[in-house]
Parts: sequence; C-alpha cells; structure tokens
Amino acid sequence: MANKDKAAPQTPSQRQATLKAKRREDGYIEMAVWVKADTRDRLKAEAAKQGMTTGQVIDQLMSE
Repeated sequence: MANKDKAAPQTPSQRQATLKAKRREDGYIEMAVWVKADTRDRLKAEAAKQGMTTGQVIDQLMSE
C-alpha cells in the first residue's frame, strides 16, 4: 500500500532551492567573502567549540 501523503523524492537541486528559500524567509542572505585562511580556521574552530555554524558566529560577533 502506497502512502499518498508522502511527497515524491526531490532532486538535490530541488532540495537546495527549498532550503535556500526557507532561509530567505527566515531573514538570511547568502554572501561570499574573501578572508585569510587563518581567519577562516579561527571562525570554524570557534563555531565548533560553541556548537554553531560559522554564520551564527559572525552574527554573534556583529551583535556584540
């Protein structure tokens, strides 16, 4: 018996588009920046230590 309420599987590009749309609705934007490798490593380490994403660390730094 097939479950008619279950959505059809999406392609990877459809899943990515859905996720990006949800993030935009939540007030986020996508941005690309150039930073030194050391800066990126420090950001990633801080994010891992706090259990956050690098974007959340940047948001936290800017709100201080």
